[in-house]
Amino acid sequence: SPRASRSPSPSGMAKVHAYMREDTRGMMSRGTTLAAVDTFAPKDETVQQSAAEPSPRLRWVLTALLLVSALLLSMFMQSILVVWSILGSTVAFLVAFILPAAFWYSLVGPRTKAWRRHAAAALLGVT
Repeated sequence: SPRASRSPSPSGMAKVHAYMREDTRGMMSRGTTLAAVDTFAPKDETVQQSAAEPSPRLRWVLTALLLVSALLLSMFMQSILVVWSILGSTVAFLVAFILPAAFWYSLVGPRTKAWRRHAAAALLGVT
C-alpha cells in the first residue's frame, strides 16, 4: 500500500508524493533514495499552506517567546510542581477534548448531519 509525504515544489505549491510501503522499510539503514509512485498537488488550500516552512525570523521569534515565557513563569513560581501541574492539566485538556473534536470536525464533519457538526463546533467553542 502506498505511503504519502509532502514537499514544496520549485513553483512554491506543495506536492504530495506517494511511495510503496515495501520500498520504505529499512530506508535509513540502506541509505538509498526512493522513486515516487505518484505525485500530485492537493486541492485543499489548507494543505498547501501547511506545507510551507516558517521563515528563520519567525522560528527565532517563536523560540525567543517560548524561552522568555518559561523564564518569566519560573521567576514567579515558588515550586516546579506548580508549573508541572499547570502544564499537565493544560495538555490533558487539549488531548482529551479539543484535539478529538477538531480532528473529527475536519475529517468527518463535512459529510455528517448538520446537528452533529454544530455539536462539535459548540464543544470547540466552549473549550
